[in-house]
Amino acid sequence: MNNKRRQQLLEVANPLLTAGEQVELATLVKVGSVSVKRKIATAAVVGVLTAGTVIATASPRPMYLAMTNQRILFFEVDGLTGKPKKLLMVVPRELVTATPVAKALLGLGRVTQLEIDGQERGLKVLFPPATKADAAGFVAALGTAV
Repeated sequence: MNNKRRQQLLEVANPLLTAGEQVELATLVKVGSVSVKRKIATAAVVGVLTAGTVIATASPRPMYLAMTNQRILFFEVDGLTGKPKKLLMVVPRELVTATPVAKALLGLGRVTQLEIDGQERGLKVLFPPATKADAAGFVAALGTAV
């Protein structure tokens, strides 16, 4: 993530921080997973509607992630400007454990699964190629061996 985007993310996150809280990592991730069934359905509908001239696929939702010494904050990505927008989710760090980093599809990105105490389902976090170097530091900060 470039310095301009990082600065924009910090400007949005800083007013939400508590006393003594500091941002340790600011990056762009994709959160969630998309089933094969949904990917096929999306491709089929777009193909039919455009007579095969456009190909589309469903992918996990991009979000900005700001990890502080106390919490993990997820922010919306503005679809037009790419700037960080409103806060979508906050997870206290002490409730989170992460799986070791694995290569994502085709080895281009990195992926980890966050397990949150009290939640039945985990949260899949994909670090795309541009931010994959942040994955190891993220899971290490959560106490997971890389």
